[in-house]
Amino acid sequence: MVSQTDSVARESVIVVMDANRNKGMVDAVDWALKHVVRPKDAVIVVGVLRDIGKKTPSCFPMGISISGIWEKLEFSSGHAEVDPRELGEEIERVREQYQANLQPFYRQCKRNEVKLEVKLAAGLCPGEVTLKEAQNSNVRWIVLDSHLKKHKMIIYGHVSCNVAVMKGKDVATLMPSRAPKTDPSAARCEQGDDRTGPNDQTFNDQKNRDPNTVEEGDLTPLPQGSCWYSLQWSADFPREFSLSEIEVITNDFADMLTEEENLKLYEGLFQNTPVVVTSFEDDERFWSILTILSRVRHRNIRNIIGYCCTGTNRLIISDYPFLGNVELNLLCDASACNLPWRARWCNAIEIASSLRYLHEECPDGPIVHHSLSSESIAYSDGYTAMLCNFKSAKWLKDDVSCNGISTAKYPNLEEEKCLSVDVYGYGVFLVELITGKPAKCFPHESGGQSLTDWALPLLESGALTQLMDPRLKDKDDDSKVVQYMARAALLCLKNDQGRMISISEVLAVVRADQIPFDIFLISSAFIITVLLYTTRSVNCVYLMDFACYRPPDSLRAVIATFTEYLQTTDIFDRESIDFQVRVLERAGVGNESCVPPAAFEIPCNTSMREGRLEVEEVLFTAVKDLLTKHKINPKSIDILISNCSLFNPIPSITTMVMNKFGFRSDIKSFHLSGMGCSAGILSISLAKDLLKVHKNSLALVLSTEATGPSVYEGKNKSMLVTNTLFRMGGVAILLSNRKQDRNKAKYKLQHIVRTHMGFDDQSYNSVFQQTDEEGFKGVSLSRALLHVAAKALKTNMLELGPLVLPYSEQLKYGWSVIKKKIIRSADDQEKGSYVPNFKTAFEHFCIHAGGRAVIDAMEDNLRLQKEDIEASRMTLYRFGNTSSSSLWYELCYLEAKGKVKKGDRVWQLAFGSGFKTNSAVWKCISDLDPNETNAWSDRIHRYPVDVPNILEH
Repeated sequence: MVSQTDSVARESVIVVMDANRNKGMVDAVDWALKHVVRPKDAVIVVGVLRDIGKKTPSCFPMGISISGIWEKLEFSSGHAEVDPRELGEEIERVREQYQANLQPFYRQCKRNEVKLEVKLAAGLCPGEVTLKEAQNSNVRWIVLDSHLKKHKMIIYGHVSCNVAVMKGKDVATLMPSRAPKTDPSAARCEQGDDRTGPNDQTFNDQKNRDPNTVEEGDLTPLPQGSCWYSLQWSADFPREFSLSEIEVITNDFADMLTEEENLKLYEGLFQNTPVVVTSFEDDERFWSILTILSRVRHRNIRNIIGYCCTGTNRLIISDYPFLGNVELNLLCDASACNLPWRARWCNAIEIASSLRYLHEECPDGPIVHHSLSSESIAYSDGYTAMLCNFKSAKWLKDDVSCNGISTAKYPNLEEEKCLSVDVYGYGVFLVELITGKPAKCFPHESGGQSLTDWALPLLESGALTQLMDPRLKDKDDDSKVVQYMARAALLCLKNDQGRMISISEVLAVVRADQIPFDIFLISSAFIITVLLYTTRSVNCVYLMDFACYRPPDSLRAVIATFTEYLQTTDIFDRESIDFQVRVLERAGVGNESCVPPAAFEIPCNTSMREGRLEVEEVLFTAVKDLLTKHKINPKSIDILISNCSLFNPIPSITTMVMNKFGFRSDIKSFHLSGMGCSAGILSISLAKDLLKVHKNSLALVLSTEATGPSVYEGKNKSMLVTNTLFRMGGVAILLSNRKQDRNKAKYKLQHIVRTHMGFDDQSYNSVFQQTDEEGFKGVSLSRALLHVAAKALKTNMLELGPLVLPYSEQLKYGWSVIKKKIIRSADDQEKGSYVPNFKTAFEHFCIHAGGRAVIDAMEDNLRLQKEDIEASRMTLYRFGNTSSSSLWYELCYLEAKGKVKKGDRVWQLAFGSGFKTNSAVWKCISDLDPNETNAWSDRIHRYPVDVPNILEH
């Protein structure tokens, strides 16, 4: 066992791991031993068991060479009770796992005289455990498991050592220690056993490094602070700061970085982010820089966080350049090796893009930088190049000023000539990237010869091998990007000969043939495929789910009760009662169908209030079930559509639902009335059209019919039929066009075909709401209704058939039409046209349960089997004619029976007043669970049942 004194005397590396996870648990230890652990170091592995049943914090020592942070098991008051035996078993399990996984490292450490300690902390915060251990150790590195990365800033803010956060196997994000300050202009690089690298820099150690060492490069003074987040892109910046704020940020200007040319640079900390505060003694230069930087915005231009202008103080605050500038990185061998050719090429493109913005895209006119070089280009996170150092920048116009001070110093110079200064500077920068030699330092190496004088002949002769940075390995693919930079550099350096070249032309040269042609073809094909898929998927409408209302058994309209009710009231005469009873006995509606409570009152309560209560009961229940099931916030609904033909209150039904559930104020809401039993598919059609326009939206469609206010109390037989058929019911349907919902949806909408025969008088009058001779309001159904429905169905099928039927069925139908028109044989005339076999197009049929006669006619005309129309008959028998929602009770039945499989197609066919026939085709795109709770779940095992021609009562 390693003593506490021995651990403190040695330099230590602390490796903190999430002990709750098994996958990749030793990656952090492996990385630490390869890259940061020295001989005779102490390695302290801390496993943190964060969530042991979310119980009371406790700690246990364990390990190969066991020592403990705490010596006993502790239970704090005020927490849930912990079973010590359960905790002990978990500790023992992890102990054995760690011993097995770390045993190879123990032997490796023993050979290198490295002390390996393993500790286990249970139920405590990883940050707290790490900091407590760091206080007791002479710690040089802390390595965090990737699952503990959220604690890195807390830990880094309270320690002075290096911190590494694992990102994957052999890949870590490094956060350097706050090392003593050095001269920022120094380019000295030292190599050691560990690397004090830039923040949030990702290293692939397998590809770029010796697996046993990590290099160190002291590039620039590193700031204090626990968080390195760029503030320049925040919405609140840039802004004006007070002098007192600046004093707090800079600790009363205690930490000066450098002083040059009437400038003083101080480091500071603002919102836990390191910043640089620049103090100007030259008032004109301050206003010039502030005016320019306050008006430019580009991802590759290092902007400002804010400024202060009080009295004689002229201060500008900007983000700290953590990774130094390009010049310092090129001077350091280790850092230069971390800038491969493609990274340098990307830097060249980034800076050219920023110059193009300044020269050609700046809203207030061109800006010339005037001091472009590797020294004025800093690196941000991920080695993104940022153009900075605008102390010489000028606006090429005389009307941009601040506080009356003009920023235009060269109003009489030609614009192109001014901008060519930056183009030339960019050429020098490209040469610096290619050679790895900063232009500022080159004369000292070559006895006074400038970098451009030395490089230009080599560029002209194409001798790139003599120019290329020898510290980088030359690869075939990388040599191409070097050629792009070399061509652009030659173009820039010879810009003074003839026509002035623009930075856009230079950028085009740098970016030319960025990738090989074969990769270009593959990428293009991929992009085209994605675009086609995106375009196609935008038009897709997905049925996420639906919820049908299941009325309580207390509202059942048993035939005997219905008959007794008719006889008890004084509303109907004997003939009307007998007619309604005969129709009900033969309609196929069973004793389990339900009516609203108002229908049981004597006389029947058809008031507006009762109608509103019925709609609220049906739709509120269905919507609540649907939203609760999928945990959907009502405010996420973008489109709301409802339909109810005969009951249309003010406010509308959609408003009633909005008020109940609190939908957003900008929701697109619609209510359809007078559309009859086909209104459900009409609502789906409207939702489909709206979803085409409104991308990434959710649509809620509600279908119901208020039966209570629609009771007819007269004697007209054509209007009495509706009293016997229509029952209480409704559905809530959730649709989406969001691509992320594709894998969660049940169905995908394939086709909607709408047929409207309202131009024909017979069709128009077939279902008609009116008042009879005695003034009673009701809906009359004409004797020609089935004939009208057949005509509308035929028209609808003629349009739907080509969309869904296989070619063989279409050819058979076409041939039958030709034979009938040309051959005109008696047999063909008698048989009529061929009726396509729609079972070749659909696996399931949901035909509107309008009544036994309707279902029988569809079974005969479409030549379907009994099992094909089983859902329609059973829905009519149990729920009655629920109008526009009946199709959804049928689909619900098919799901509860487990008949709908992934890939199956469903045809919903509805009929309604007008006369309208509407078809919707859905394709099942998920594996459905038949045990899922729905309106049929409570008694699906009883169905199907034999429905007698005449029901007994």
